[in-house]
Amino acid sequence: MTPIIAQSDNSNYVDKWVVYGRVKGKSWFSARELTIFPNCACQFSDPGASSIIVVQGQGTINGIDISSPSMIGFYELTQDEIFIPDVTARGGLKFVNKSPTEPLVILRYFGPEIDPNVPDVGF
Repeated sequence: MTPIIAQSDNSNYVDKWVVYGRVKGKSWFSARELTIFPNCACQFSDPGASSIIVVQGQGTINGIDISSPSMIGFYELTQDEIFIPDVTARGGLKFVNKSPTEPLVILRYFGPEIDPNVPDVGF
């Protein structure tokens, strides 16, 4: 499937649907790819809880440090996964890219019927 732009501020970020559609009329899960450009920030709310994976870059979500590791050793802790509870998602999320050169790329995964704006593809 081709990514569909969900939101964009061409100078700061692009938010794309990368997993979407319906099976027998139901949206079982969906995902968006959020790209925040270097030294930029964005703020918006989501319609419900999500699981976040940082795939490139470093920054913060609501002041919590996040980063994508280049290599992970056994027993090492990482800052590349975070769960966003429903109340936090609806209250607003602020994403900040701290890098002057590298984009911050984040995948946000949503559960069944979380977002009513999921593109309607499928059967």
